[in-house]
Amino acid sequence: MQIEILSRNVDLKNRFLTRYAKHQEMWAAGDRFKISGLEMQIAEHYLLFNVSSVTVAEEVVPLLFSVRPVSTAGQLYEPTADFKMIVSARSKELAELLPSLHEVSHLDLERGELLGVNLTEWRSRNVAVVARAELAVQGSIMVAKIKFNTHSRDSQYNCQECVDRVSLRKMLAPLSPEFTSAPLVPKLYGPLIQAHKKVSGAGWADLINRQPASASYCRETNCFNLVFSNAGQISFQQEPDRREILCRIELTDPAAFGSGLLEMLSSLLGLEQLTVTHRAENLLLPPDYLTGKLGLVKQAEFTLFALAADSFNAVYDVKKLALTLERTIAIGDSQAAMEALQGTFTGMTRFMDMVMSHAGNNY
Repeated sequence: MQIEILSRNVDLKNRFLTRYAKHQEMWAAGDRFKISGLEMQIAEHYLLFNVSSVTVAEEVVPLLFSVRPVSTAGQLYEPTADFKMIVSARSKELAELLPSLHEVSHLDLERGELLGVNLTEWRSRNVAVVARAELAVQGSIMVAKIKFNTHSRDSQYNCQECVDRVSLRKMLAPLSPEFTSAPLVPKLYGPLIQAHKKVSGAGWADLINRQPASASYCRETNCFNLVFSNAGQISFQQEPDRREILCRIELTDPAAFGSGLLEMLSSLLGLEQLTVTHRAENLLLPPDYLTGKLGLVKQAEFTLFALAADSFNAVYDVKKLALTLERTIAIGDSQAAMEALQGTFTGMTRFMDMVMSHAGNNY
C-alpha cells in the first residue's frame, strides 16, 4: 500500500514538524522529514507526502485540512482542503466492490477490470466534507485518485469536529483489504534519553576531540555522530545559516553518561537538562483500570488521563491509544543526575511492564 499526497499549502509544514517533533523515529535533513510510515518533501511551492502506513494516514489526513473564518459571515467558519491524493493498494474482488460504488463506467469481470467512483461524506451539523475517489482496478490492484470538497459553514467547533472525523479507513475499507481494521499490536519506544540544543563556538568540536565515543561523519546528511555502541548517539549538524550547530542526544542506556560525559555536556555545550521518555502506542486501557489500578486522574482535556509520580509523569490519551511517560532531569550535579537517570529508567520500565500485562484488544 502506498499513498501520495500533494498540497500547495506550504504553511502546513510547521503543523507537521510541530506534531512529530518529539516522535521517537523523527529524522529531518534539508528539505526532507521522515518518521516510520511517513516521508514529507518540502519544496518552495508545495509539500509532497509519501505514506506507507494506514495508522499514520489516519493521523495525517485530518492535519491537511484548515478551518478558517469567513470574512463576510460574522462568527462562521469553513473547512478548506487544497490537497490531492493517490492511493495504490490491493483491491477486493470486483463483485465485492460494486455495492460500494456510486458510479461504474467500465466493468470487465473476465479481465478483472473496473472504473468507478466512490463518494464518502463526513458531517457535523451544517458543515460537511465529501471525498470523491475515482477508482481504476486491474489485476487485483486498485489505484484511487481522491479529492476532498467541503460544504457549507458553521461554528469553528463543528468545522473542526467534522475535519477530525475524516478517515481513509472508513472510505477505503469497503474497497481494499489493506484498510480493514486489524487487531491492535502495542508498540513500545524507549526508554530514551533526549536533548536538543543549538550550540555555537568550539565546544562541540572539543567534545568530539575528547573521544567519549566513536566518532563518524555522514556525507549524505552532513552530520558528525558520536556513536555509543548499541546505546545510541550524539549528533552535530550544521544549521542552514552556518552560524549554529544543532546537537541532538538520543541514548537508550544511562551507563553511556559515565566517565565524565555529563560534565562535558554541561561545560562544553552548556546543556542544562535531559529528558527521558517512554512511549507506548496502540495500547487499549479502559478508564476504570486507568483510574483504579494505575492511579491516573481524569483531566479537563476530554481524552486525557494523567499521573504525576515521583520518578516521572504519565499521560494516556484514550482516543489516540498512546501512553507517554516523561521526566526532565537537571545535570548540574552529575552524581545526582546519574542516580536520577537510573531510577527513572527502572521506574518507567516497571510501570510499563505492568501496563502492558493488562492491555487488551478491545474495551
